[in-house]
Amino acid sequence: MRTLCGYDVQVAAWVAAQIPHVGDVSNFGPLAAIGVIDDAGQLAAGAVYHGWMPQFRGIEISFAMRPLPDGRHDPRALSRGVVRALLSYPFDSLNCVRVTAATPRKADRTREFLEKLGFKREGVLRYGFGSDHAFLYGLLEREWRRGPFGTRGGLTHGQEGKRLHAAAACR
Repeated sequence: MRTLCGYDVQVAAWVAAQIPHVGDVSNFGPLAAIGVIDDAGQLAAGAVYHGWMPQFRGIEISFAMRPLPDGRHDPRALSRGVVRALLSYPFDSLNCVRVTAATPRKADRTREFLEKLGFKREGVLRYGFGSDHAFLYGLLEREWRRGPFGTRGGLTHGQEGKRLHAAAACR
């Protein structure tokens, strides 16, 4: 598995198609995206970065993974190196202090996934996704650095600039 950059709209459209409450890719607004490509050159996972607020140093992230025929997800799509690349982008390239994710209350697997990455549940938006509540999760930069996937002494904050562009994660 390897990361794919430079195809923001295509990756974001694929992610949007995997997440029922997102609908159309245009609902993300301005975005950057990183895909995860399998050995056959197909998208296996993707992360879309949207809702960037540079003045508050925060961004939202939406993840999606292609399910295997048995309904599970390929664990290689989110190996330590891939997760590090996906989450290093907001912290190292954009100098974010937090990353926010919102997921439907009924999305148990997604909530477990976010918690494994180190995200903490911070709140609930009642009926935030129409007929379902939205659970809000946050990952702070200091938690990321200390966590199992963190860079622990990686790039200096802001070394890659602060534009909404994910190319730095694909080196």
